Amino acid sequence: MVLGGIAFRLSFLTFAPQVPLFPMLVQMPACMDAFAAGALLAYYHSRGFEKNPWLKWASLAAILSGYF
Repeated sequence: MVLGGIAFRLSFLTFAPQVPLFPMLVQMPACMDAFAAGALLAYYHSRGFEKNPWLKWASLAAILSGYF
């Protein structure tokens, strides 16, 4: 799903450059990568992997990338 969201954005920019950018960013297929990444982090947290240093850094990067 993560790759699908990215592919949707890239194909939208490639095949429909005349369409405004804002609708492309808020359509549900374009947001699937964020939903999938959040679900993956929640799954790892529920399985007790929060002590994994990689997961902590990935979570921090995901939160910070949402602000910028």
